[in-house]
Amino acid sequence: MNRIEQARQHAGDRYKLGSEEALRQFEQRSYGERYVEGSSYQWIEAAADCYGNDIALELLPEGDPSALSQKLSYKQLLERMRGFAGLLQELGVERQDSVSIILPNLLENHVALWGAQIVGIANPINGALDQEHIEAIMRTVGSKVLVCLGGGGDSLAWQQAVELANALDSIVALIYVSDQGGKAQAVDCSSLRAGVKVLEFNQAIEAQSVKPDVGAPLSGDTVAAYIHTGGTTGRPKVAPISHANFSHLRAKHRRCPAGPNIPG
Repeated sequence: MNRIEQARQHAGDRYKLGSEEALRQFEQRSYGERYVEGSSYQWIEAAADCYGNDIALELLPEGDPSALSQKLSYKQLLERMRGFAGLLQELGVERQDSVSIILPNLLENHVALWGAQIVGIANPINGALDQEHIEAIMRTVGSKVLVCLGGGGDSLAWQQAVELANALDSIVALIYVSDQGGKAQAVDCSSLRAGVKVLEFNQAIEAQSVKPDVGAPLSGDTVAAYIHTGGTTGRPKVAPISHANFSHLRAKHRRCPAGPNIPG
């Protein structure tokens, strides 16, 4: 039985706990048997195998229902995740390295969040936090790459990214998302410290032609992301989220009867 068939079977009987015997049998299953895919990459890969060209993500950039939306199919999402992961490996990102992400609600945000987890650790950060708190978070997790907005020397988001890269010696690259309709634009690097690479997000991904080397299958207890608290009572704290945490959350969402139950 392959992974997709396992996912179908488990989705069908995982939560039929209408009797004491059913509960007993459920509790006898190991965690790995209850949740087939052990990492975010595995279950997104499984979803792409199953749903292919179906729409996975759809974004209305201006929030206008009559406007043209931006879409990614499951297959496209997986391909772009792999491209981003391959790019990170070229930049020297390894399993224990953090990739900080300061982006608004964009399709690129999802590609970066899940793609970073293939080869490293994602670290999404709320860009509305004070600069000193953002820097503290990135220093705590040892950020190696920062994904941010760009597209012009007068961009406040880009200026913020340059300041962070200058303050943190661990940063080796800034990967920016152009903020003008997805068209790549030059950014002002005149004040950026030497040695930091600058790449445009979509252009760099499209240039990738080799799948990332993911090595051995990830175990559920591997750290997938560092998430920070809101910081309402002081400096935000950082909490590690494992691949098993994400898989468990996803399995709980699959209980919803409003949509398909397989495989994600």
